[in-house]
Amino acid sequence: AVGYAELAAAGDAMRQGRWGEALRALDACAGRDCVADMQKVKMHTMRAAAHMHMGDSRSALRAADSALALDPLSRTARVVRGKALVALGRYHESLSCLDAADAIEEERLRLGPAFGGGGA
Repeated sequence: AVGYAELAAAGDAMRQGRWGEALRALDACAGRDCVADMQKVKMHTMRAAAHMHMGDSRSALRAADSALALDPLSRTARVVRGKALVALGRYHESLSCLDAADAIEEERLRLGPAFGGGGA
């Protein structure tokens, strides 16, 4: 499927700590017009994580915000956003963001496997 190869290449590069290569693969994915929204969420979240590892918290925050604009319930994007806010010294915003991530996870666990959680 369109975009999956680029996401897989980016994931491989990230697991090996090759952040620039990961960002190039994610750029290739972003250039696809027919990438599904959930792929875009993953792409932006991965981009945010790569930027954090490279020490670019402002770009990480922008990427996490892009992911959350598509899926406000993305726990992973919220966690990366929270880390970026800490790096920027925006501690109160970070706490709110991380509290929301925890609430999302608690609700998923409460709802069970059908909703991505572990059980009721």
